[in-house]
Amino acid sequence: MSEDLRELDTEFPRIPPMFRKSTNALAGYGDTIEIPLIAQDDQADYEGELAVVIATHAKNVSAELP
Repeated sequence: MSEDLRELDTEFPRIPPMFRKSTNALAGYGDTIEIPLIAQDDQADYEGELAVVIATHAKNVSAELP
């Protein structure tokens, strides 16, 4: 995010922003992604996001890599 703020000549926020997308906003490998016309100009910024969903409960799992 700091690179984006430098490009926009904007100050860093005092409180980190929260970002949320609904589950129907996900696209899988090879899926077609439709870009709205309003986002198809030189001012549109894009970036990739990675989401990992773990559907199993975990117990006594370390946050550190082995």
